[in-house]
Amino acid sequence: MVGLGSILVAALLTFFLARALLRRLRDMAQATHQLAAGDYASRIAAVANDELGALAGDFNRMAQTLEHAERARRGFMADISHELRTPLAVLRAQLEAIQDGIRSPTVQSTNAMHLQVERLGRPGEAEPVQVPNQFLERMLGRRSKIMCAWLQEHRQQFFQSTQG
Repeated sequence: MVGLGSILVAALLTFFLARALLRRLRDMAQATHQLAAGDYASRIAAVANDELGALAGDFNRMAQTLEHAERARRGFMADISHELRTPLAVLRAQLEAIQDGIRSPTVQSTNAMHLQVERLGRPGEAEPVQVPNQFLERMLGRRSKIMCAWLQEHRQQFFQSTQG
């Protein structure tokens, strides 16, 4: 009888302990899935001073580091977008004016457009950066490839006519 009572008590203790550990593991798994989905504000409550509590603390530090990195990335992209917006707007306006026949292509207008393209290579007078084609396409729209090709083609023609 005592042996049966001991087994029953051991089984109940094991059940409640396993249940508590599984709850903590499920919470960690859920927070991990949220973090993987891009929710960098996801945190785990470190309720115990054991291995799972240490794991929860490490997870929270990692999530905080990722959150700061994402914030820095967004700030960097906003800064780059701001630096590129003005030369792209000027270049776009000049190209559209030529396409619409408002302005005629001249050496001066081509040189002005070339200056704006050069400014794209050194935003804020910092070191040169390469602008991804996808970014230019978003900023200029679908006509970006046509505009850039047109500018390059006419720029070469102007320099050939002024040298010859």
